[in-house]
Order: sequence, then C-alpha cells, then structure tokens
Amino acid sequence: MSEPIPVWNFGGEPGDYVEGDEDTQVFIGCLTLRPGKNESVRVMNFGQLDKVDKIKQTEIDARYTMDLVNNESS
Repeated sequence: MSEPIPVWNFGGEPGDYVEGDEDTQVFIGCLTLRPGKNESVRVMNFGQLDKVDKIKQTEIDARYTMDLVNNESS
C-alpha cells in the first residue's frame, strides 16, 4: 500500500470498455500517499479475537491523493 496505485476507467456507458480490447482501457492516473506527517501507512494488529475461530484481524489505514485534469473544452 506504500506504492502508487494505478487507476483505470473501464467506464459504465456503452462503448467505454470492451472486454479483451486493451485499447478501450483509459489510464486516469495513480493514487499516491498523501504528503504530510501522516503520510505513512498505519497497520493495526488486533490479534485473535475469538478463542474458537483462529482468525486474526488486522486493519490497514492510509490516505491517498490523485490530481485529475479535465481536458475537455467547453
């Protein structure tokens, strides 16, 4: 979660995305960790919550940002 996360628009309208046709995928940008003192990824381990079910619980918290630019002319 500390690396940039690529974001693609697969669209919700007819013709936006055709499965199997990579030319119809539109790369929008990358989510990057927000700058500042709280930019790090926080991991909180809660351990095993139930004595019967041996499942451990962990929470990961991070804040991301992405700048978007509208290139359409009015």
